[in-house]
Amino acid sequence: MQKRSLKQRSLVGLLASTVLGACGGQTTLDAAGGLAGASASGGQSAIGSGGAGTGGGVGAGTSADGSGTGGRIADSLVQPLGTYECEPGIPATPARRLLNWQYDNTVRDLLGVTGLTEYGGEQPSHLLLPDYEGPLNTYSSEAYRLVARAIAEQVMADAALTPHFLACDPEQDSCLEDTIVLFGRKAFRRPLSEGEAQELAQLIPADLAGQGAQAATEILAAILNSPHFIEREIVVRSPDAFELTGHELAARLSYFIWGSTPDDILSAAADADELVSSEQVEAQIQRLLAAPQASDGIEHAFRHYLLLDSDTSYWFSRDHDRAKYPLFTAGLMAASREELLRFTDSVTVSGGTFSDLFLSAEGFVNADLAAVYGLNPGDFGPELEPVALDPEARPGLLTRVAFLASFSNSASTAPMIRGGYLLTRGFGLELPPPPAEPIGSAPPDGEYQTNRQYTEALTSPRNCQECHALYVNPFGFALENYDAIGSWQTVDPLGGPIDPLANVFVGDDIVPVSTPREVMELLAASKYARYQFAEELVSFAFERPPSPEDDCLVDELALLLEDDELPLLALWTKVASSALFRLGAPAAAE
Repeated sequence: MQKRSLKQRSLVGLLASTVLGACGGQTTLDAAGGLAGASASGGQSAIGSGGAGTGGGVGAGTSADGSGTGGRIADSLVQPLGTYECEPGIPATPARRLLNWQYDNTVRDLLGVTGLTEYGGEQPSHLLLPDYEGPLNTYSSEAYRLVARAIAEQVMADAALTPHFLACDPEQDSCLEDTIVLFGRKAFRRPLSEGEAQELAQLIPADLAGQGAQAATEILAAILNSPHFIEREIVVRSPDAFELTGHELAARLSYFIWGSTPDDILSAAADADELVSSEQVEAQIQRLLAAPQASDGIEHAFRHYLLLDSDTSYWFSRDHDRAKYPLFTAGLMAASREELLRFTDSVTVSGGTFSDLFLSAEGFVNADLAAVYGLNPGDFGPELEPVALDPEARPGLLTRVAFLASFSNSASTAPMIRGGYLLTRGFGLELPPPPAEPIGSAPPDGEYQTNRQYTEALTSPRNCQECHALYVNPFGFALENYDAIGSWQTVDPLGGPIDPLANVFVGDDIVPVSTPREVMELLAASKYARYQFAEELVSFAFERPPSPEDDCLVDELALLLEDDELPLLALWTKVASSALFRLGAPAAAE
C-alpha cells in the first residue's frame, strides 16, 4: 500500500507534470499569495475601450470537458484516487521565539502594557525587527534590550502598572527575592532554577535604602531581556520523540489558542502536574477556547490561512483610481480588513462551520463600506455594525471588499489574480512556476468591450491557454460581477455586459458556474479546500510550514470536515488534544 497523505492523493502533482509547463502569465501565486513575478502574459494594466472581442466559457474555444484550443485535461487527471495511508512522524521541536504579535499579547497580559509612553504609545513590538527565522543578531538583540528597558521603566513609573510586577515594597526584606521567584515563574512560563534566581538576585544592592525601585527596574528589564522570556523553550530529553512537560504543553496550548502566555489557572495546572490525562488537557482546552482571549488566536489563525500579513501578498496593498471609483474612500480598506476579521471570528466562535466561511451572508458594515455593498451610507456611522447582506451576491469571505479590492488593479478588475488566489489558496491546488523565458506580454491588436475579453486575448497563445484558459482565468471570470473595489456590476466599464459564465477546475473535475455564489458553493464542498484549511491550521498551531510529519493529523481534520454540521472550532480542539501536539523531537542529525 502506498503511503501518501490526502493532499498527495489530490491532483497537485499531476497538474504540475502535465499540461501546465509553458504557462507564463501573472497566474502563479507565490507562497505568500502574491504573484511569483511579473511575467509575460499578464500585464493587467488599465485597458482601453472599444468594440467586440472573444466570448465566454473557460477560454477561447474551450469546452466544459476541457477540450478545445486550450488543450484537454490529461486522462491521468481524472483517475480514481485509490487507497493510501499517511506516514506518521514527529518534526523537530526547536525553541520558538515569540512572534511580534505574541510578544505584545504577553507583555499586555503579564504587565498591563499595551503601548510604550516613551515612544508615543507605539506597541512594544513596533520597536522590534520584523519576525524572521534564525538566531538573534546584533540588531534584534539590541531591539529586545531597548524594549525591555522601556517596559521596565514604564511599569515602575506607573502606579497602576507596578502591582503587575511588584506586590510589596521593594525596600522591604526579601521583597525583591520573592518577586524574582514569583514574577520570574510567570515570565519564563516555568519555575526558575536556583541558579537563575541567584543570577537575578545579584542585581539587588547590599544596601536597599533609596535604591529598591531602581533595583526592581533592573530586575524586570533583565527578565524581559532573557532568552527564557523571549523564547518558548522545549528541552530535548531523548534522541527520539518525547512527551512535553506540563509547562511546555501549557505554553504550547496558550500560544496556539490565545497567542499569549499561560494564565494563572493553566500555570497552576502545570505546576501541579495536572496536564497529564486527556481529560485534564481537554478541560483546559475548552476553558481557553471559551475565553474572550481566544479571538486573538482565531484572528491570527485566519491571517495565517489567508496570508494576510505576507510582505508579497496582494492583501490591502492596492490603491484605486478614485476618478473611476469614487466610492473608494480613505477608510474603505481599513474598514474592509476589520470586517474580514470580524466575519471569520464571528463564524468561528458562534459555532459556524467550514461551509459558513464561504456561504454566510453575515456582514459588518460602516458608512465607508455601505455604498459598495449597495446600502445607504446614511444609515451607518464610522463603526462596523452587523448586517445581513444579499446571500446571492455576498456569500462568504471572498465576496467581500477586502478580497475583491485587494485582488484587483487600480483601474480594472484582475481576473487572473483573483482566479489564481482561488485556485491556489482556496482549493490548495498548486501551479508550477512561470517559464524562465516567458512569451511576450502584448495582447493581440483589437478593441475590447470587457476586461474578460482583454484577458482572454492576453492569454490566447497556445502555451498560455493550457494554464490560463483551463485553470486560472475561469475563477476570475466568474467573479467579474464585482468591480475593482468590490461593487456589484452588470456592465463592464468598457461598455459590454458582464459575462460570469465559466467552467472551473475544482481538483478532479471541470464544473460550469454562472454566479459567484456557485463558485463559493464549490469551495464550501471541496475536499481539497477543506484539506487546505486543515493543513494551514496545523501549520499555524506548530508555527512551521506544512510538514510531511503532520499529514496524519491533517488527514484526520480533513475527514472531520466532511461533516457539514461540524463546528469549525472543533478543529482547534482536535489539534490541541492530538498526540502530535503533546510530543517533541530533536533535530535530525546532519
